[in-house]
Amino acid sequence: MRKVQATQAVLMAIALATLTCVVLFLLPPSIRKVNKGRDSTLDLFLAIPVTRVQEITAAKIDLLAQMGLAAEATGIAVFHTLCTCFSRVCVQKSRTLQQFWL
Repeated sequence: MRKVQATQAVLMAIALATLTCVVLFLLPPSIRKVNKGRDSTLDLFLAIPVTRVQEITAAKIDLLAQMGLAAEATGIAVFHTLCTCFSRVCVQKSRTLQQFWL
């Protein structure tokens, strides 16, 4: 009976040590990589000028209007307004964060 308990204790210790190693050595680099990807994607999104987004949206609205889909064009106009507001807020927040970290 003691031999079985000793074997179980050794196996449990090995399992806990393995889990600890995975959490301490593999998880932080993975999290760092995901955060870098997220930051680079946001930077690319913020690099698009607001005027370019407005031009693309205007072209899409014109195309939908030519196709006779006025209701969809109105929906895109609302979406365009929301995107423009969101991009301005993001630019302001990123500038504020850059000033904070500098």
